[in-house]
Amino acid sequence: MTTLQEQIGRCKTAWNGLLPRQRKVLTGGAISLALILVVFGVLLPALAWQSALNRDLARLRGDLASMRGLAAQAKSLPAKSVAAPDVAALVPELQTDLARLRLAQAAQAVRAEGPGRLAVTLKSADFDALLGWLEQVQSRHGLRVASARIARAEGVAGAVRADLVLEGGGRP
Repeated sequence: MTTLQEQIGRCKTAWNGLLPRQRKVLTGGAISLALILVVFGVLLPALAWQSALNRDLARLRGDLASMRGLAAQAKSLPAKSVAAPDVAALVPELQTDLARLRLAQAAQAVRAEGPGRLAVTLKSADFDALLGWLEQVQSRHGLRVASARIARAEGVAGAVRADLVLEGGGRP
């Protein structure tokens, strides 16, 4: 292995062995290569990045102006209160859905349990069908599960006993 000093000595010897014209050509080539690297490796990518930032800034300024206009429009709207949905009116429809999906057994009930709340009691229901029904109730009627007590039903595979309380959260 050669040391760094030996390598530098060899380079100096090779350089001194060149004719002055060859030295000028190599120096010019090295300077040209350095300029090309600076232009294409630093300046042009920086200019492209700046141009992209300017485009993004113009778009974002337009978005900001639009949002400010929408905010002013929203402030000028009169405030309205939204009444809670009458979930008690949904009882017959929910009972029909339960029967159609074969979730309703002999001892089941859907009843109103105060303003905006329904109580659902199922003695033996298929668990997968129950989850599908709950998803449907949420998407169609805007009801969500406020509380749930679910236990395995005796003697039937995949069946559960469920005591649910559904709350009206408005239309989804």
